[in-house]
Formats: sequence, C-alpha cells, structure tokens
Amino acid sequence: MRSRTEPVACGVTDRRGRATVGFASRRGAVYLIAIGHVAQADPGTFRLETFLSEAAESLRAGKRLPSGGARSTVHGLTDVNDVWRVTMRRGTTYRLGFSSPSCAYVTLRSRRRLADVLGEIECRGYRTFTPGPDGGGEYVLEVKSGGEAAAAPYRLLFAPAGPDDLGEGILLRNRVARTGSLDANRLDVQDVYHFDVDRRADVRLDVTGALRFQLLTDSGARLGTFGSMRRQLGPGRYVVAVTASFGDPPARYRLTLLIREITSTSLRVPGTPVAPGSAVVLRPEVANASAGRLEIQIDRFDPLTGWQFQRLLRTSVGAAVVWAPPAEGRWRIRATFAGTVEASPSRSGYAQLLVRR
Repeated sequence: MRSRTEPVACGVTDRRGRATVGFASRRGAVYLIAIGHVAQADPGTFRLETFLSEAAESLRAGKRLPSGGARSTVHGLTDVNDVWRVTMRRGTTYRLGFSSPSCAYVTLRSRRRLADVLGEIECRGYRTFTPGPDGGGEYVLEVKSGGEAAAAPYRLLFAPAGPDDLGEGILLRNRVARTGSLDANRLDVQDVYHFDVDRRADVRLDVTGALRFQLLTDSGARLGTFGSMRRQLGPGRYVVAVTASFGDPPARYRLTLLIREITSTSLRVPGTPVAPGSAVVLRPEVANASAGRLEIQIDRFDPLTGWQFQRLLRTSVGAAVVWAPPAEGRWRIRATFAGTVEASPSRSGYAQLLVRR
C-alpha cells in the first residue's frame, strides 16, 4: 500500500522442502512473494507455483440441506467452505451433528444476522439448538476447513429433536428394565429418562451395550457419568441421559433401575467372658428389612499372625443362630445382610468376644 508492505501469509517448508500458503486476495491488488533460506543453509534452486482457488461460497446463498444430511469435502486452498440452509421454527428444539476426521468445523448462523455465530462444532460433536421468540426462519450452516492445504471430508446431520432427546424424557420405573438403541449416524445420540425418589434410598443404575449415562437432578446439577452406579440419593426427581458419541456405531442397550430401602445391620454378643464350648446366641438385626439372607463371619485372633478366618454361619432376617466357641482366646464376629430387591445390603461392625475358662 503506497510505500509500505504488509504481511499477508507466510510458511516454512517441511523436511522435503515443500510449503503451501493460502490467502484471500483482493481484485487489483499487487502481491510480493519473498523466498529465502535459513542462516548457513546451502543455496539452491526452487520452483514456485501459484493458482487461483475456488471462491468462497456466500453465506446468503447455499444449498438446502437434504433430510438425510450431507457427506462432502472442503479443502484449505481449493474449496474453503460449504454453505447449507435449513429452516427452524421458534420454540422447537433441533439436533445438529458433525464429524470430520481432518477437523473441519461448522458454524450456525441466522440469515437475519449472519455476523452472529449461534453455535459451533469443531472436528466432531453434537449439540441442540432452540430458536427463541425473535428466531425462526432460515438458518445457515457453514462448513469450513481447518486451514490445512488438504481435503477435509465431513458428515453433517440436522433434524428436529424427539420426545426422548430433551427435557426430563421418559419415565423409568423401579425394577422395570428399559430397552433402547442409539445410532449416532442417524443423529440418535442420546435417550433421556427420569425417575423419582420419595425418601432417601439406595439407588442402583446399570446400562449395557458398552454405553454410559449421565445422572442429573431435575434442576440441572450433574452428578456424574457412569456405566454402572450405586449410591444413596435424597428425595427428588432425577434425569438419566444414555449417550453415545457422534460417529459411533449403532448400539442397543438395556437400562435398569433399582431403588431400595437403606438398611443397617447390627450384632450383639455377650460383654463378659464365656467358657469354651458354651452356647452363644447370635441374633443379628437389620433395620428396614423384613426378609433376606445373612452371613455371620467368625474370626479367631492368633497372637503370632493376627486375625484368622474360622467359620461362616448363615441365617435369615429375624432368626438367630447358636454357636459354641471351640477354644479360649479372642474372637470377633460380624453380620452381613445380602440385600433384596426392596432393601439394600449392609454390614455390621465387628463385635468382640472373649473366651476364658
């Protein structure tokens, strides 16, 4: 510009001595190309090629995106962008999926305000978008290369969201398995469910099919991502989103929910020494459980080697067992409740028993 030069683009050759540089040109402008070598390098010959790439597509033009999406390619030099048009309605949620192994990216704009980017996905991803009260109408999806001088293939999908894709989703009942499927290549990348907990309970969730799920409260607090989960949850409504990544192969799954009462197990033994061979009544108690199996583990203390397992007794909730310690020494006993479909497992602490003649 007059007596000044301004940098436009630069590049360094690779190990084979090749470099490619692209830049946007202006009609009637004059460009200077300087080629040099690093210090102490041997002089040599070079070859320079210039060519005009395809002009970028206008954001006001573009093609209508087919209902099945699009598979195409952009190039950092010869085909810098693709522009697609879609129509959205206010208050309706839509899904957008994009995948490019060469890390092209897509942006979402309203044709009313093309300068404002409403959303972007780089390389690979999935998102939803809902036009607000001032939205609706035609929108533009622009796919651009990552700037590399190479072809960047991509897959672009767009569709309205379904009932199981958003909000609190479908009711998930206790002890009633839900089967479903996800196909990210058809933009079905998540299924949403909800369940209620009336009072603090032991909750277990499992999903098959090598998938994972997100657990959230109905206020949006994220509790984690799991393949299998067991934890105590307080009263409230919870949302489960079974998810796959965009581009993953189709997968079928089975989602199960088990809500159980929280139990506590206790066991009492005589507080005074008992004689070897005398009968000791072991009566474990399980709070919040009316049925189920228990195991009573008995260990003996060896002053030289420590605690050693001695015996395992089995009983049921509400029943007692009688055990006769075979020898003098220190003994410890604990009870484990296996749990049922209605009550969670629990275990008592160790009760200490001293056996003396």
